[in-house]
Amino acid sequence: MGNRYRVLYCAGGNGNFGDDYILDRWLAHASTKSSPGQLYVNSWQDWLAARYRGSDRIVFGKHLQHPVRAEVASLSGGDSLDDFLAAGERAASNLLAAPPAAGGILDKIESFHLAGGGYLNLITKAHFAHLSFMAALAKSLGVPIFGTGLGLMPLNGTNRLYEVLSTFRFIEARDIESFDWLTSVGLKSVAISGLDDTFISPVVGGAPSSPRRLIVNVQSDMGGSHLHSTLLRVMKDYIHTYSRDFSDLLYVSFFDKSDVIFHEALQQALGISISLLNKSDLLADGLPFSPSDVVISSRFHCHLLAARCGASGLYIVARKGYYDVKHKSILDIGSGWISFLDDPPGPSELLPPAIDEQGQLAKKAALLTAAPSL
Repeated sequence: MGNRYRVLYCAGGNGNFGDDYILDRWLAHASTKSSPGQLYVNSWQDWLAARYRGSDRIVFGKHLQHPVRAEVASLSGGDSLDDFLAAGERAASNLLAAPPAAGGILDKIESFHLAGGGYLNLITKAHFAHLSFMAALAKSLGVPIFGTGLGLMPLNGTNRLYEVLSTFRFIEARDIESFDWLTSVGLKSVAISGLDDTFISPVVGGAPSSPRRLIVNVQSDMGGSHLHSTLLRVMKDYIHTYSRDFSDLLYVSFFDKSDVIFHEALQQALGISISLLNKSDLLADGLPFSPSDVVISSRFHCHLLAARCGASGLYIVARKGYYDVKHKSILDIGSGWISFLDDPPGPSELLPPAIDEQGQLAKKAALLTAAPSL
């Protein structure tokens, strides 16, 4: 039979730094495991392959992506959640019937792991095809399937979705709203109230600067033109009002296709050049956040990682029912950040985060201990 494969799957891998960072943390974890077998990463990104090229525990491939993408391509954004779930199930049936199936890896799979992120919801229904695809394969092959660090809001259940989710050995929800939803639809036996997947390892931030820096990260794909113009006006006023409190202004982009749009607009509004760190910079050089910084961000993972590095900050809710749930989950563990659009306080009035980093890491470690297939 040869090596056994633990399949790592991140359906939300669209180039967002948060999803890439999660994959990187799981690969770092897998590369140090002493258990037999290999981790089959259902992705192929050059930076990940280069980083783990020397590991004999990790295999990269796309065999499990093509069937799902082919089925999803036949649908449109107007299709129902059940349509996408059915598409994933068809993709699994086609793969199981195709000789040799998935390059000969199917008979070597020992588990499926759906890695965390906030991509399973009614906003991005296509990702549910990947969910049902994995669940159908796991059921047919008789192997366990797990989900970790998942955010599911906003979501309404269907009988078909319940059947898919009930095949999971467990589903760890990273926010209380997702956990409550799972329990409310009869999935209490598989639901775990947990944490984002970045908590599988400590974060390492940058060296403190003196005086403090202002670091900005704003996306442009969830708020519409009205929010964009409002944010630009409030941001411009804030920077002018507190310019003497900051030694530098830095912009970070977690997803260039979206985030650099606001960077360009802010530069034009202020009439200055603003240093930009993109995803490649963050992956190569590490997180820039430090306890002396103030961060303004609309993105979940920027808020979470910056707060874990000790930075105080202000968050932006770009879409109700989605980003408010995301940001609240970080507030719930002690980030102490304040809403930027509700009369934002000056830097001297912001409190430092009070996240119990060691306690949260221990909570996540307990999950890894309980589920050796991870």
